[in-house]
Amino acid sequence: MPRRARASAATAPLRAPSRRPGRPENRALSPRDWADAALWAIGKSGLAAVTIDEVARTLGVTKGSFYWHFEDRLALVRAALERWEEICTQAIIERLEALERPRDRLQQLLMTVFSENETYAPIEMAVLAAAEHPAVAPVVARVASRRLEYLVDTYRRTGLTPADARSAALLAYSAYLGLVQMARIAPDQLPTASARERYVRYLSMRLLPD
Repeated sequence: MPRRARASAATAPLRAPSRRPGRPENRALSPRDWADAALWAIGKSGLAAVTIDEVARTLGVTKGSFYWHFEDRLALVRAALERWEEICTQAIIERLEALERPRDRLQQLLMTVFSENETYAPIEMAVLAAAEHPAVAPVVARVASRRLEYLVDTYRRTGLTPADARSAALLAYSAYLGLVQMARIAPDQLPTASARERYVRYLSMRLLPD
């Protein structure tokens, strides 16, 4: 029987921010509401778009309610980055662990990360584009380490030697990062929507072990 990934509150899906005009200033908005709204702002307009005023406006409240949960803007940025880590790394790993065969996990992972996601792809691009920011750099480094660790382990479980598993993982992750960079600097060179599925299948075939 396939193993079921345990439900995790930490890896709950990203919630789109909703305006709540006239909402009383109270604690009804959770820290996650603020973090998700900030993460949406990063995906839409980059890290600079995360301001207390702008996120409060998106949520339809005044910025006074912000201070129930966060000390300052930097704390909000860090919370948003933690949500990115949870949603775009930990949640994916949890779902993959429900698959019994390591090769199936790899195939599903490759199909997931190389397929364009209208919600998460812009967020991923924006976070990686800000990787040199002091608040972003340690999170990006930690995420890269966790993703590579999972890739190496999964390739290893397909029967590859430790050295070959490491090489395969580096190749797969480098290909992914290259695709993200291409989407930023030369999106017109990427496959059109109609050809995307074929391209993803091609990549997956090349990156799966024989």
